[in-house]
Amino acid sequence: MVAVELMASSEGIGFLMVMGRQLFQLDVVLATIVVIGSVGLVLDQVLRFTERSMTRWQPAPT
Repeated sequence: MVAVELMASSEGIGFLMVMGRQLFQLDVVLATIVVIGSVGLVLDQVLRFTERSMTRWQPAPT
C-alpha cells in the first residue's frame, strides 16, 4: 500500500514521506518511517496471535 502511495498518490503516509524528502524535511521523513515500522510491528503481532489462537491443535514447533 505504501509503495503505491509513493508512486501515484496525492495523500497518505507515502505521499507525506515523498513530500518531506523533496522539501528536505528530515523530521517528517523519519516520523513517517517510524509510523510505518510501528504499524508493521503491530500487524505482525496481531497476525501471530491470530495464527496461534487458530492453530492450537498443532504441536508447538521445536
